[in-house]
Amino acid sequence: MNLKHNSYGLMFHHFHNTNVIQTGQGSISAKKFEKIIKLIGIENILHPNIWIEKYLNNNLSEYETCITFDDSLLCQYEIALPVLESLKLSAFWFIYSSVFENQLEEFELYRKFRNVYYKTPDEFYKEFFKEYSTFKKNDLLNFNFENQIDIISKKYPFYSRNDIIFRLLRDEILSGKEYINIMNILIEKKQTTLLDLSKNLWMTNEHLKKLNTKGHKIGLHAYNHPTFMSDLSYTEQKKQITMNYDHIFSTINVKPDSMSYPNNSYNEDTIQIIKSLGVKCSFRSNLSPIKSNSPLKQFFIPRRDHSTFN
Repeated sequence: MNLKHNSYGLMFHHFHNTNVIQTGQGSISAKKFEKIIKLIGIENILHPNIWIEKYLNNNLSEYETCITFDDSLLCQYEIALPVLESLKLSAFWFIYSSVFENQLEEFELYRKFRNVYYKTPDEFYKEFFKEYSTFKKNDLLNFNFENQIDIISKKYPFYSRNDIIFRLLRDEILSGKEYINIMNILIEKKQTTLLDLSKNLWMTNEHLKKLNTKGHKIGLHAYNHPTFMSDLSYTEQKKQITMNYDHIFSTINVKPDSMSYPNNSYNEDTIQIIKSLGVKCSFRSNLSPIKSNSPLKQFFIPRRDHSTFN
């Protein structure tokens, strides 16, 4: 495998073990995590502060990269962190803040639900598509997704066809209320609740304090992980980002200067807001090319998803 690259980060989300944390689509073990790190080369994985400095000075070598985590997940702390510590590595941890204030954010709870209560993703999709057709009184075949499927599969080659159709229905066809209604019907059928699903899912402020003490970098990911940040007004985006910023600063007494965009959604307003807060760099969630001569390319840094490693 050719591991040469042009200044991208490595992106990780979900982890599992055999004792407490449930496995699921897109989840990897500590062993797989360590394998990926060693494939990249421990010597090529830089501390976040060093990585930022070298990136901004255009001084990264063709192999040097950094590790990033999104979404405030407890499994990252419990499973991935010990691997990092054993290898003497540090990482970016991009967190959204609402869950630290006892709020329940559905998108992660729904992911856990479909991974825990269904044997396979396609089993969940079958039930979801069935409920969708009943709810919308419409046949899925009436929609022609082929062009969108082709575009999305090129950006995210690890998504299956059903993965993409589900996301198109969720994000573009259904309203937020309609999607929640369908998911609540499925959750009720499985006789569970969002509160039960939330147990041991997210980190706490104490975890953030410990990560900071250990030399890791805590970064922004908006307040409650909006599905489409770019659809929000300037005022709404500023509120999302500022609340996230204030929570991190008040918790670890360090001003966050990095961000990853939730759901890879951002626009000029997003960049203007984070620049005003002193953010030095921000990460996207894929490797799609952008204009290399952009004077603000530090706010469009690509990342490689762990699922692209064999």
